Amino acid sequence: MRTLIQRLDRIALASPARSLLLILSIALVLAGARLASNPPTLHEDQTDNWWPVALNVLHGNGFRHCLPLYFPACGPGNDLSAMREPLPVLVYAGLAFGREDVWSVALFKVFLFLMILLLVHRLGRALGGERAGLMAALAWALYLPAVQVIPQVGGDLLATLGCTGAVLTFRHAQDRGRVRDWAVAGAILGAAVLCRTAVMALVVPLGLVLWRPWRGQGLRTRTAHAVVYGTAFLLLIAPWTLRNRAVFGEWVVGSTLTGYNLLRHNHHLGSEDLYRYIAADEAEPVTNAVVDRHPELGPHPNEAQVDAVYRAEGRAIVAAHRWEHIKLSLWRAVPLWTNWGVVQAYGEAWKPVDTVMLVMQVILLLLFLEDLVEEAATTWWMALLVLVFCATHMVVVCRMRYLLPVMPMVIALGARALDRHWRRALRV
Repeated sequence: MRTLIQRLDRIALASPARSLLLILSIALVLAGARLASNPPTLHEDQTDNWWPVALNVLHGNGFRHCLPLYFPACGPGNDLSAMREPLPVLVYAGLAFGREDVWSVALFKVFLFLMILLLVHRLGRALGGERAGLMAALAWALYLPAVQVIPQVGGDLLATLGCTGAVLTFRHAQDRGRVRDWAVAGAILGAAVLCRTAVMALVVPLGLVLWRPWRGQGLRTRTAHAVVYGTAFLLLIAPWTLRNRAVFGEWVVGSTLTGYNLLRHNHHLGSEDLYRYIAADEAEPVTNAVVDRHPELGPHPNEAQVDAVYRAEGRAIVAAHRWEHIKLSLWRAVPLWTNWGVVQAYGEAWKPVDTVMLVMQVILLLLFLEDLVEEAATTWWMALLVLVFCATHMVVVCRMRYLLPVMPMVIALGARALDRHWRRALRV
C-alpha cells in the first residue's frame, strides 16, 4: 500500500500540469454526465425566476419579472424587480443574444465550474504546496453540490468564482502591497456581491484582516490600502444601488428578497414544530396575510416597499422569540451542510446522491476544522470568512447550495490537512 501511495505521489508531482489537466478532464466528464442525465429546462429550480429577467433585459424591457409567490401585489405594470442580483442576469442576457436557449447558460456554467477548479488549485497550492493544490482541485472536480447546479440558471457559480477570486486577489494584495492590487481585490469582491448578496457578509471580516499589521506596514499605508479597497468595492456596487433608489425610492444594496426570507423562515418561531426548513408554498399564506395587514402599502406596492414590511414583521417575530431563534439558528447548520430537511420540505425523496453529498460535506468539514486547529496562525482569517458567511445564513435561511461561494476555501484548507495525512502515510 505504501509503495502504491509513493508511486501515485511521484506520478502526480512529476508533471503537475499534466495532473491538473487530468483533473480538469474528470470535472468535464462529471459536468457532461450531469447535463446528459438532467438536461437544462425552463422548469429547473431557480431557472424560472432568473431566466425571464434575463430575457426582459435582452429585449430592452428592463430589469422586470413578477413572482406573486414572493410579492402578492406584483403584476403587469408593477413588475420592476431587484429580486435577483444583476451581474448574472446581465451575463445570461448576453448569452441569450441570438439564441434564447438555456443550454447556452448551462455550457457557460460548465466553463465556470472549470475556472473555479483552476482557482481552487491555485489557492490550495498557495496554502500548502503543489500536492495540496492538486488535492484541492480534485476535491472540487468531484464536488457534487457544485455539479448539481450546472443545469440551473442561477448566480451560485458566478458568485463562487467571484468570491474565490476575491480571496486570492486579497492575498496577492497583502503580499505585493501595491495600490492597484488593492483596487482589483475590492472590485472583484464587489462583483461577487452583485452575484450573491450574502457575500456582503465578508466585507467586515476582510476589512478587519486588512487592518491587521502586515509585513511592517504602518498605519498610514494600511489606511491608504483600506481606502482604495473600499472605494473600488463601492464603485462596483454603486450603479445597482443607485438604480434601485431611482426605481423603488429605497436604498436596496443587494436583493429585495432579504425581508421575505427573514419572514418566511422565522414565521413559525414559538411553535412546537420548530426545527424544519420552510418551503415557499407554506410561506405564501403568511406573506399574503402580512400584505393584507398593511393597507398603507396601497394597491400596487413595489418590491422594496413590500420587502421592508416583510423585514419589519420578521424582526418583530425574532425579537419576540429570541431564545427559540438562537436554537433554530444553531440547528440550521444541519441543512446548511447536509441539505437534511430541505429535500423533504419540497416533498421529494431522499436519494443516494443526497447521501453521497452529505458524506462529502461531513468529510470536508472535518478536514477544514482539523486544519483550523493545526494551522490557526495562517488559517484563522479564511476560517473567519467561512464562519461569518455560515452564521449570516444561519440566522435567516440555510440549504447546501448557499455554501458554494465559500466552499473553495473550505476545500483548499481541507486539502492542506489531507496533505499532512498523505505525507505521514509516505513516511510510514
